[in-house]
Amino acid sequence: SIFEACARNRQLTSLDVSSTRFTEKAPEDEKAAENDAKAAAAAASGASPPPTAKGRAGDGSSSASGARRRTAEVAEEGGDVGEWRIADLGSTNGTFLNAEALRPRRWFPLRDGDRVRLGERTDSPTVHVGVTPTSHGAVSGGEPPIALRSASRSSPGKPPRMEDRVLAECPLRGHSQVALFAVFDGHGGHEAAVRAKQSLPASVARLLGGRTPGARGCERILAEAFAECDAAMSCEYEGCAATVMLAWREPSAGSLYVQTANAGDCHVAFGRAKNPGGSGRGAKFLTKEHRVTSPEERERLRARHGIKLPRGARRLHGLALTRTLGDSFLKRERVGIIATPDVSPPVEVSTGDGWDVAVLATDGLWDVCSAEHAMGVAGKASAGEDQGKDGAGRRRIGVNPAAAAETLVAHARRRKSKDDTAVMAVRLEL
Repeated sequence: SIFEACARNRQLTSLDVSSTRFTEKAPEDEKAAENDAKAAAAAASGASPPPTAKGRAGDGSSSASGARRRTAEVAEEGGDVGEWRIADLGSTNGTFLNAEALRPRRWFPLRDGDRVRLGERTDSPTVHVGVTPTSHGAVSGGEPPIALRSASRSSPGKPPRMEDRVLAECPLRGHSQVALFAVFDGHGGHEAAVRAKQSLPASVARLLGGRTPGARGCERILAEAFAECDAAMSCEYEGCAATVMLAWREPSAGSLYVQTANAGDCHVAFGRAKNPGGSGRGAKFLTKEHRVTSPEERERLRARHGIKLPRGARRLHGLALTRTLGDSFLKRERVGIIATPDVSPPVEVSTGDGWDVAVLATDGLWDVCSAEHAMGVAGKASAGEDQGKDGAGRRRIGVNPAAAAETLVAHARRRKSKDDTAVMAVRLEL
């Protein structure tokens, strides 16, 4: 991870990012250090020492020279997926994540594009967070690990319960040229989404066996991973919709490919957030809808399971979905609910100019937004956004995943979406 400090009136320092505690150094502390140096010089010459600077009342500062206050801590969550979190350490003036105050001594997820402000004042030090992926496995063929920028944002529905989960593993464990992104929408609780998030990437990695897919993709592997995950979850009365996008650098030509698999009503929209015909034009869903109201699913239920639903039926044994992970009780009853995903053909990303984007989201967004409109919103959100510079010192252009995800969640709320909403934007650029 890279933490870029942007301090106006105070100096911000950070330590080892494997477990970072942000500390702030106030200008009066720097003045105190300067006065101490003058006092030492005065003592050596026999002159009277200058007055020392005192800490500001009520902000926890110290009058000791060079004193620094611990404000917040950042740590990796651990496990096979490198995810980061942040906690306020009980600071007097608070820690703010994207303008929202953090409750003290509780962990909150930290993602690419987040802004952390150390203090309640608008001129308090601000940390702009950028996440640089590191490989979970050995570099293959001398190529650097795949590094796709992504960011996610979420918002609970009404009543607030937040059963959605997101996953970004870039690179995928043991596969330096493969990345995995996913969203999960739980029903009946959040446990199924949590278990699917833990199990599905492990299944995909095991089935790939260290190999990088070619131009033909890996339909069989994705389908088997869904089946394996469904069996491993052991969720009797809870389930979730799941959508996965696999991205990889094709070994022979070095091209970027993506392929999706989904069960339920979470979707992946793919397209360009900026093009000559208008932002978002030509964008499409790579995934299919698996609801009781879907004509293809109603025909599958009739042809394969002998279930003829009445006209206007919107639920099957209480569920609006016909394909899920979990819901083991209903699957044992053989009522037509299955875990078999629809797998898209692999898609080659041809431009790589920073404006190709994939938006993975739960139905809280897609119930009120089309694929083309999502691309348009992502493009407008990125226009004029300061994305800093890359490693070569060049100004970043193209889609800003953090701005896109945040704006799409806000768009869903403006369109009166009442469901949990989780959005992940992935910039498809090697």
